[in-house]
Amino acid sequence: EELYGADFKAISDKIGNLSKIFFVDDGEIAALVLKLRGTLKAELDPLADEFAEAAIVLSKITNLPLEEISAKLVKALKDGKLTVAEIQGLGIELTKEQQKAFDEAQKAGKGLEYLLSIILSEENIKKAQRLTTPWEKLSFTVGQLKEKAVEPLLRAFEKLFDFFTDEDENGMVKVNDNFLIMRDLLLVIGGALVAAKIIIPILKWTKA
Repeated sequence: EELYGADFKAISDKIGNLSKIFFVDDGEIAALVLKLRGTLKAELDPLADEFAEAAIVLSKITNLPLEEISAKLVKALKDGKLTVAEIQGLGIELTKEQQKAFDEAQKAGKGLEYLLSIILSEENIKKAQRLTTPWEKLSFTVGQLKEKAVEPLLRAFEKLFDFFTDEDENGMVKVNDNFLIMRDLLLVIGGALVAAKIIIPILKWTKA
């Protein structure tokens, strides 16, 4: 929360939404937003989450790893502007009309904002969603399920560990009486189950 400041809630919600829309891990998106915030000039800092979304869209459209596109974008944005070569390096081909509008926006100091509007057009966002592969969707879903399942299991294990262990006067962790009682109980139950497997068939046989 301290890393995002007063914008934490809005940025957190945006990251969560992007994660669901494009099937990308929210931790990866958050790391990219932070990297962009450390790269962009102060006046462009509020656009970090939008540039992160642009990186995801370009990654899907160009079929290049998000890490590769992100690295190119971060490098290109260090001076606060983009050259034609850098734009092409990101997989963006501007039409003559778009190039003219971009040049005018650059002169007005709004080149990056214009470029974002091109990348994050409704057409490109829908295309990026269509190009998300079934494998990407499956991997993302499995990862989400693991996170939801593992955390409760870890909490349960911690409670179980605390219940069965104590620290001695030297700070050493050792099993306590609860563990010994449970062990003896399981031995009794186990013995009873084994005995039942033997006795029940014998009783059935004697009644036959």
